Amino acid sequence: MLGSSLYFVVYRLLELVVLFGRKEQAKELEILVLGHELSILRRQVRQPWFEPHDRLLLTALSRVLPRRRWSAFLVRPETLLRWHRQLVRPDAPSDDRTTPLDLVSPNPSPGGAPPRKLAPSIAR
Repeated sequence: MLGSSLYFVVYRLLELVVLFGRKEQAKELEILVLGHELSILRRQVRQPWFEPHDRLLLTALSRVLPRRRWSAFLVRPETLLRWHRQLVRPDAPSDDRTTPLDLVSPNPSPGGAPPRKLAPSIAR
């Protein structure tokens, strides 16, 4: 996992170096081609599978891109937010409908008095 993630980061950094060396016209043409390819893939694939490094990159890009432009992603905004929460706090529940009350442990005796636990010095 670490090796593939490191490879992915190095690969993307090299892509950025090449990208900065291109002219604006070539970049715009590539964006048009990639947009068309993306529309073709959206028609063909019902539910794409995202690897962990894909989720990491898409989540990082979503933090930079304004929300009004999130329609460019293949996933819904709720999915991007869930991935972000999982990256920031991996132990967080993955359910989108989790409320803060769900994170609190229930009272062992609802409606009743809490169980008596006295300190040893008080119990005498």
